[in-house]
Amino acid sequence: MESGTHIEGRDAAHAELRVYVPDRQRGLGLRVWAEMARELWRARDLAWRLAWRDVVARYKQSVFGVLWAVFTPVAMMLTFAYLKRAQFFAIQDAEIPYPLFVYCGLVPWQLFATCLTKSTSSLVQATDLVKKINFPREVLVLAKVGEALFGFLMASLVLVGLFVYYGTWPAWTVVFYPLVLALLLMFAVGLGLMLSLLEGAVRDVGNALGIILLLWLLLTPVVYPAPTGWPAVMLNWLNPLSPIIVSIRDLTFHGTLTMPRQLLVSALVCVLVTGVGWRMFHFVEPKIAERV
Repeated sequence: MESGTHIEGRDAAHAELRVYVPDRQRGLGLRVWAEMARELWRARDLAWRLAWRDVVARYKQSVFGVLWAVFTPVAMMLTFAYLKRAQFFAIQDAEIPYPLFVYCGLVPWQLFATCLTKSTSSLVQATDLVKKINFPREVLVLAKVGEALFGFLMASLVLVGLFVYYGTWPAWTVVFYPLVLALLLMFAVGLGLMLSLLEGAVRDVGNALGIILLLWLLLTPVVYPAPTGWPAVMLNWLNPLSPIIVSIRDLTFHGTLTMPRQLLVSALVCVLVTGVGWRMFHFVEPKIAERV
């Protein structure tokens, strides 16, 4: 909320000092969540401006420009396609061309990994801004998510090109793609809010995150079909990203969900992580400037 303090003196009638005061209620009731939402809604323009600033700063003076947004998923797709063709690992051929299959999983995975990596370091990178200006610090995390979404949209154009190249078309259920993608973004935002706090206190978090994401990629059916045999199938239950990636492929290629119950469980986990991460972040917000 904002409170106005009138300045005494000759210009008191014309000047007014606006001071930002965060909503710091420590309860768990609906009133607190409503105040948090209103506070974040008032800062939506700031989040948009910060996200656009990051996008421009990343690509403005680059020789290849926005092509860097598609370089990583395309390079990974070509690498895994070569490894499969050379029979370095055994993946059975399906009706879907493997480059198209793997790229459809890599694009949302890259979005998740980029969101998590950038949001984790968002507070540390904006130390001066955090210490000098009062504003809802969540917008720093959301701005990084916005930057990652821009790269996702650019990478998705290559996916459209692959469909054209292989002469195939997505199923009509692809219209529900954004709904599943929203779960992935919620999960990334919730984790990003929590990890950004840890990164402010312990700088090792950012270094460990790269290793964790690499292992997470290998344990998620991004470049291979979801396992169906025991005990590997347990990964589909323990890994919240597995049903999301599989469901994205299902909606894109098959027109039906093969893991509806797992997706429901994953959706509940995503909502829970987002709520806990947001509340934790808001609870610690008054002390953020002291820690980063």
